[in-house]
Amino acid sequence: MKKTKNKLENASILLLLCSFLPISLSNEEQLILARATQLPDSNDVPSMMAMTLLSDPSTSMGFNWNTINYTDSDLQIVKESIGDFASNDTLEFIGETSVSKVNGDGFIHSVKASGLEPNTDYIFRLGDKELDLWAETGSFTTSKTSNSKTHFIHVSDPQGDELEDYQAYTSTLSSALSNGDIDFVALTGDIVNNSWAGHQPILEQWDWALTEQWNLLKDYPVMPVSGNHDAADNDFISRFTLDTPSGAATESGAYYSLDYNGIHFICLNTNDTQSESPGTGLSDEQYDWLIQDLENSKNAEWIIVTMHKGIFDAGGHCSNTDGEDYDIAHLREQLAPVFTTYGVDLVLQGHDHLYSRTYPTIASYLDGQYIYEIDANYQMAETIYDNDTYDVMTNVSGTIYLNSGSSSGSKFYEPVVYDESIIHIEQAGNPSSRMYTDIIVDGNILLCQTYVLNGDEQSLYASFGIDKTVVEDVIPEPETTPTSNQWIIVTIVLCSVCAVVVAAVLFIIFGRKRKLNKKR
Repeated sequence: MKKTKNKLENASILLLLCSFLPISLSNEEQLILARATQLPDSNDVPSMMAMTLLSDPSTSMGFNWNTINYTDSDLQIVKESIGDFASNDTLEFIGETSVSKVNGDGFIHSVKASGLEPNTDYIFRLGDKELDLWAETGSFTTSKTSNSKTHFIHVSDPQGDELEDYQAYTSTLSSALSNGDIDFVALTGDIVNNSWAGHQPILEQWDWALTEQWNLLKDYPVMPVSGNHDAADNDFISRFTLDTPSGAATESGAYYSLDYNGIHFICLNTNDTQSESPGTGLSDEQYDWLIQDLENSKNAEWIIVTMHKGIFDAGGHCSNTDGEDYDIAHLREQLAPVFTTYGVDLVLQGHDHLYSRTYPTIASYLDGQYIYEIDANYQMAETIYDNDTYDVMTNVSGTIYLNSGSSSGSKFYEPVVYDESIIHIEQAGNPSSRMYTDIIVDGNILLCQTYVLNGDEQSLYASFGIDKTVVEDVIPEPETTPTSNQWIIVTIVLCSVCAVVVAAVLFIIFGRKRKLNKKR
C-alpha cells in the first residue's frame, strides 16, 4: 500500500498548499483531490460496468464503470488460453478517471484496450490494481479481419421504473444469449426510464440496467445508442466508452461507426435534433459525418444502421408528427433518401414498443416532394442455410426497417393507422410479450428471427431474410443447331423437297423420251 500512501500524502499536501497559496482549482479538481484523500474500503468495487465495441473490434475493446470514491482505472487482459492475470503476457491498460457530470454519481472510469489480436479469446478484469478491487472477471472474442459469420442480437427499450422491469430484461438477455455463439448485443436505446429527456438521470435505474446485467454482459460487448429517455445531460456518454468522432457533441447521446467481420455498422444519435418546433433532423455536424462515413463504406457488403427513433414503423410515435414527435418526419425526410442512395440494407429501431417490419423501401426526393415506395424489383425465394430452409428476399434495392419490441415488457404499444403512402409495413403486431431479434449475417445471407418470451419459454414470432447471392437470369442464346425434334421435322421437309425434285426431274426426263418416240 506504499503507492496508495504516497498518493494520499501528495493529495493532502496539495490541498494544504491550496489553502495558503493563491492556487485556483476548479470544482472538479477540488473534488478529485478531496476524494483522493479517502481510501476506498473493500466494498468500493466497480459498478455500472459496460464493455463496448470500438471502431476496430478486431484489435480493440472499450470498458466503462463507476465508483463512489476516487480509484484508479485499471484494466488487465490476457489470452483465455493462458488464463492467469499473473502471467507476463498480461496486457495492462490505464484509463481515464473523471468526476461524473451527474450529481451524486461519483467517478467515471473509461479505458480503451488496443493492440489485441484478431479472432482471439481473451479474459479481462477491471478495477483498481493497487487496491486489488476488481469487478467480476469477463471474457470476449475479437472479431476477424475478413468477411465471416456474425451472430448478434437486437434488443431495445428495457426502460422501467422498478427493479422487476430490469430483472425481466435480464431474463430476455439470458434467453437471447443462449442461442449459440453470440458476438455482441445491439441495444437501440431507452436503456433507462429517466423521467424525460433532459431531466436529471435516475442513477438507481442505471445500476439496474448495467450492474444487474453484468453477470451476463461481462461476456458480451454491447453496441448501444441513446434513446430519448437516456438523453439527460451527458448521461449516456458517462455509461459507455465509444469511439465518437473528434469534437462530436455528446451531451444528448453519441454517434459512431465500426466494422465487424466486414459488416459496416452506423450508430446514430436521434436526440441530436432541433428540440423546438418546427424542428429539424440530425444536426449538420452529425449529418455531414454520416454522409462521409457512408461514402467511405459504400463498398461494404452489408450496411446496418442502428438508431432509437424509428422513421418507418407501425407505432404511434412514428405517425405522431404533429405532436411531440415532430422531429421524426424531419429525420425521415433527411435520412431515408440517403439510406437508399448508399444501399443501407437494414435499420434497427426502437422507441415504439411493438414488432414492425417494412417492405424494402426506396426513398427519393423529386420535384420538391419526398417519395417513399416499395422496391418493385425484389422477389421472394427459398434458401438453405445450415441445413434449414428460409424464405428470403432477393434482388433487394430498398432498405428494411425493423422494430424488435420491448426487451423488458415494461410497456407495450399497439399498431396504429398510418399513412400507407409513406409507411410500407409488411408485418406488425403487439404480442404483449418481451421480444428480441436474433440476427445472422454470413457471406451473402442475412437472417432475422424475432422471438417472444412468456416466462422462460420463447417462441418464434416472425422472420425474414435477404440473400445477395448473385443469380443472373439465364437468357437463352439463339439456337444455332436444331433440337432433336427439329431434326425430324427438317429431315421430313428435306426428304419431301428431294422427292418433289426427283419426281420433277423424272417427269421431265420421261416427257422428253415420249416426245422423241413420237417423232420417230
